[in-house]
This record gives sequence, C-alpha cells and structure tokens, in this order.
Amino acid sequence: MPSEDTSPLSSPDPVTETRAPAPAPAPAPAQGTGALAEFTLDLAKAMLRTGGYAPEHPQSQEARLELYEEFIRVLEDRSGLTYLVGNEGERRSVLIDGYGTGHLVLESILIDKIAEMFIPELLEFFDRRHLLSFSLRAGITAEEFDAFLGLMSEPPTTGQGDGERDRVSQALLDKNILHVSTLFDADVLGRERQLPWRVERALSRLGRDLGLLPQYKHTSAEQIQKTKIQIIDEVIRPLQTPQLFADLLLNCDLLAKNVAVLEEAQIEHEIIAQVPLEFLVSTIWQMIDGLQQLGETKASESQELVSRSRFIIRGILDKLGLAQVAVDGEVLETVVRMEVLSREELPESLQAILERRLVFQDFLTNRHDYLRGFGQFPAGRFEMRLAGVARVAFPELLRRGGYREVVAMLDALGSGRHESGAADTVHELVESFHRLLTAEENVRRLLGALNDEKLEKPVRDAVVMLLSLGGAAAVAGLQEIYAATASLPIRASAFDAMRLIGPPALEPFLADLATVEPEWTAIHHILAALEDQTDPALADSIKPFLLHENDDVRQAALTRVFELLGSASEDSLIAALADPDLAIRRTAVMYLGSVHSRNFKVLAFYTAALRPEGTGDAEREHDDVLVEVCRSLTGVADTSFDDGSSAEQMLLHALHQKGKKRISGLFQKRPAHHSERVRVAICEALGTVGTADTADVLRETASSETESVAEAARVAAEQIETKPFGN
Repeated sequence: MPSEDTSPLSSPDPVTETRAPAPAPAPAPAQGTGALAEFTLDLAKAMLRTGGYAPEHPQSQEARLELYEEFIRVLEDRSGLTYLVGNEGERRSVLIDGYGTGHLVLESILIDKIAEMFIPELLEFFDRRHLLSFSLRAGITAEEFDAFLGLMSEPPTTGQGDGERDRVSQALLDKNILHVSTLFDADVLGRERQLPWRVERALSRLGRDLGLLPQYKHTSAEQIQKTKIQIIDEVIRPLQTPQLFADLLLNCDLLAKNVAVLEEAQIEHEIIAQVPLEFLVSTIWQMIDGLQQLGETKASESQELVSRSRFIIRGILDKLGLAQVAVDGEVLETVVRMEVLSREELPESLQAILERRLVFQDFLTNRHDYLRGFGQFPAGRFEMRLAGVARVAFPELLRRGGYREVVAMLDALGSGRHESGAADTVHELVESFHRLLTAEENVRRLLGALNDEKLEKPVRDAVVMLLSLGGAAAVAGLQEIYAATASLPIRASAFDAMRLIGPPALEPFLADLATVEPEWTAIHHILAALEDQTDPALADSIKPFLLHENDDVRQAALTRVFELLGSASEDSLIAALADPDLAIRRTAVMYLGSVHSRNFKVLAFYTAALRPEGTGDAEREHDDVLVEVCRSLTGVADTSFDDGSSAEQMLLHALHQKGKKRISGLFQKRPAHHSERVRVAICEALGTVGTADTADVLRETASSETESVAEAARVAAEQIETKPFGN
C-alpha cells in the first residue's frame, strides 16, 4: 500500500475510507434463536435416529413432514442454513452459517446440559461419515427434505471417506435433490496451500457443488443457473473480510479442473459479482499488498499469481465502474502506477475519479497559490481551469476533514476581488458549494466533527461556520447534540452554529431550552448572546423567559424582546413594571421612556410612583426606578394624565411633596417625601419640560434645599430660561 500521510487533509476519512480491511464480525448473539435451537435438536434426533420409530413407520413419516415445516418457518427469507464442523478458537465445534451475519456456535443457542449431550454425538456423526458440512437451501421441497433425512439416517459406508462421499453424491443425483449440499473430507481442495480454513471450505464447497450441477440430468438450464448463483452466494457470505475474499479469488484456479460448467475466468467473474460492494476496494488493497510483496520474485508460480491478481483487480474495477460506486481515488492511482491497468483501460466513471484525485493532489501541493487565485478569480483562459479545481477540491476537503481550508475557499470566493468577467462563475461556485453543505452526508460529517471533544478550536470554529451555512439541514442535528452532551465546548459550538443560522434554528431551540438546560446561568448566557439577532419573529420564542424564576434570566429576556420589537414590546414592558426585581422594573421604565409610551397603564405607574398617596415606606418605589420615571416623563411632556395634570405639574408636585412627621421631630418641618437623589432627578427633568413659571419655582426651591438639589434646581432654571422658544 502507499505510505500513510498523517496530515489533516490526506488522512483516511472515517466515514467513506475503504482501504483498511474490515474486521471480521463477531459471532451473532444467541438472542432470538430459540426456534433455530429447537429445529436443530429435532434435526439431530432425526439423523441420529433417536426418535423411536423406523423410517417407514407412518408416525416417523409424519414427524419428518413436521420437521420440514419447522425448517421452513425457521428459514423465513434466508437463502439457506449450513451446519459445519469448524474451529471456534482452539476447539472443534458445530457451527451454523446463514442464520445471521457471521456464524453461530451451536453451544451458544443450546441449554448447557443439552449441549453437553448432543454436540459430542453430532461431532461423532460428522466424523463417522468424514462429513465436513451439509447445507439446506431455500426452495427445498418436502420430498427433497425427506429423502435427505432418509439418506443421512442410514449407516455410513465403512472404510475411507470416498465411499460415503460417493454414496451420498450418487443418491442426491438419483433422487434429483438439488437444494441440498454436502462436503466431505475427500472433497477438500488446496490443502497444500495452507489456506485459512474458511477459504479452504469455501473453495471445496464451490468445487463440489458446482461440479455436481451438470450431472443433474432432469433439471432445466434455468434452474441450474439459479442454483449456481445461490451456491456462490451461500458459500461466500460467511467470509465477510477482504482478506478472505482475496484469498478465495486468488485460489480459484483450484476449481477450474473440477467445475465443468465454468472456466476459471468465469468462476472469478461469478464470485466477484456476488461479493458485497463494500468489500471490493478493500479486497483490491489486499491484492496490491500481495503484489508488492511478490515484488522482485521471478519464480514461475509467483508470476502466475501476479497475472491472476491483475486479472482479478481488473474484474473488480469493472464491477465498480458499472455500479457507479464512489471509489477511493488512491486505489486507482496505485493500480495505474503499478501498471495493473493503464488510465485509459479503467472504466470511464473510474477514470473521472482518478482525474479528480490527481487534480486534488495538485491543489494540496499548491493550495496557497490556488486560494490566492480563488480570491482574485480571473476571467478568460484560466477561469474554467480554476473553477474545475475548485469543484474538485471543495467536496474532497469536506470528505477529508479539511474544514479550515473549506472556509478559506469560501472566504476567498466571497472577497469580491474577482474580475468582473468571472462574476457569474464565482456566483455559481458559491451557490453550488452552499448546496453541498446542506447535503445529508456532509451535514452528518460536520455534526460528527462538532461532537468531537478533541477537536482543536480553530477547526471547531470552521465547523461551526460551515454548519451555519448548512442552514435548516443542520438544525435537528445541532439540537440533538446540544441536548445529548455534557461537554461545555460542544454545547457552546452547537449554540453558536444555531445563532448564526438565526430564527429557523433558534426558535425550536429556545422552545425546548428550559427542558434541556437546567442551569439558569446557561440560559442567561444564551439570551445575552442573542444581541446580534434582528428578526422580530424571534421575540415570541424569548417571551416565555420573561416568567423565568431567575431575575437575571428575566432581565436578559426583557432586553432581547425590546431590542427585537421596539415599541411593539409595550405589553411585555408594562407587565415587567410589576416584576418583584427592581432592576427589571427600572429597565422596563427606561425602555418605555425611550419609546415615549403614553399607555394609560404606564402613566398610572408613573403617577403612583411619584405621588404615592397613602402608601407606607415599605410600599414606596425604589429610588433607581423613580429616577428612571423622572427621565421618562421628559418624553411625554405634552400628555395629560388622568387627573388632568401634565408631566411638569406632576414633577413639581413630587419635588415639593412632604413626607410624614417623625415622632422625634414634632416641632420640626416635615421632611421631603422623596430622597435627595430623586429630587435631583426631578429638577433635571423639569429643566427639559419646564416653563418660565417653573424656572421661578426652581430658583425659589434652590434657596431651601440641600446643596446637590439646589445646584440641580439652579441648572434646570437656567436651562429653561435659555430655551429658544421659552416663555
């Protein structure tokens, strides 16, 4: 194989990389195999003749029919079941192929005591007959099944295994039993090659079963062809690793002399046709490894293996080309470099893949020059070439995780420095790249990267940006990641992406936020971070947080609602005037003042705050709120309150309003109702809304007030007197 490159852009992609051999699947779990276990025991009893009746007895015949029906129920839509003696670890055991992915060990589906009793008897049954496996295929008739049971329940031929093999083979032919396969020790091919036992069995099964097919004289050509495909599929399915497939294909020459219905090339072609697509590229890599190991060897056997490897690789590539599979370009480059095939001999679809790989390699080598070119996109002769490189590089960078380079490409294309003649090309490229970012596969890949705690911050920032460009396609995944992870960096990144997407992501996110986010600090942070949002539609998703139990959350929610809605947030602001938190009340008054609200509820609040007739000290509004009320009154100077007074009159009344006498000061003047700070704010407000008469009052007030209030009163009076149209 080519040497590994550990750079971020060329490291294998975890989603689509097919080079590494797939691991062999673990044996299927024993759950859900009760019916199979019961059938297997009944089958073993029938073959071991432990049922108590002679084969010709009516009760025995009825039992075999019931066993056939039981088999059909167990088989369901599977292509067949194979019982074989094989090695499980270091011990021999009875295995079952075809019921699920991989093989089942018989012990795993039987109760221990039953396994201890039956499995030794089954192994002895196989050994006495020199039998390695038998298969019952889909399509078997009741007559075939019954004949097979009768055949296997007879005593084996004494002597060498050839005799028993010949007896069973002839009986299968004589009775036209097409849907049963047996493999005996005498059938084994390639012992001298020391192949993995799975490959040895597969080759031997193919040799025996395909070799017998022409001898079924009473079977149609159509049925022979159907059975041939069924046999190949049944035999190769348990292999499940590229190494085993490669070994099988490379040793198909063993079959040529045993199979009259197929030439060696035909056998390889038929097997390749049945190998799952997901294993084909990895199988090529296995063969390339073998070719590299043969290297300088000149022996005729090695040269024959080289020739066979090349032929098989060509066959696999033909299948991949016809199937229009997205093949890893690295394997194609290696195949051409090793002269297995020339570039022109590749299927057209694979030629295009190889060409894209070479273009991408050129981009990696000269990426800085290309990025500069994308930013200054030229028109004319180089326009189409540069656009072609961009169309190759962008999706490949996404596939390989080169997210920072992807963002750099988009930034360069969006810089606006391109030549005017290339504007349409640049626009088309940007639009097509944005569409790529919404593709399900790319969204899934980006979400996977975002969910990686080890992702470095610059890369994470790039992923966030790309997910935001994915828009609505990324919303559900981002919400799932936020809800499922406890990682603060991942949560922050998921939220940042949703914030950049805007209302399509934020509205459903905020609707569930109180459920998925128990920490008020996090909710407060999120609401505060929405300061860059401008779509008024988002306000409805934020309003529920106006009722949150935490003061800071309510405050942040109120600010966001006002910023999004402006004067249209009046109802929410009025409701906030009754909030128990003084900071929220103050903020509500400030916002209401900024929009010059004349709502009767607002005016009533101002009146009650500044002229709280009959209220005790505990019920008086806080000075922070009162100061803001004074400022807000400057915006409604021309408004008449319920009692007919104006803002000016209300402020004057508040300035001179007296508080209650204290017991200790019966002979002293009654103190001012409002604090010194509030009286200063009243004077400042009067400076804005006051008339000439008010200026006189303010000067008079200054003579009897504290220093700070007196100063504020004098400044306010001067402000009134200098108004251009004052009275």
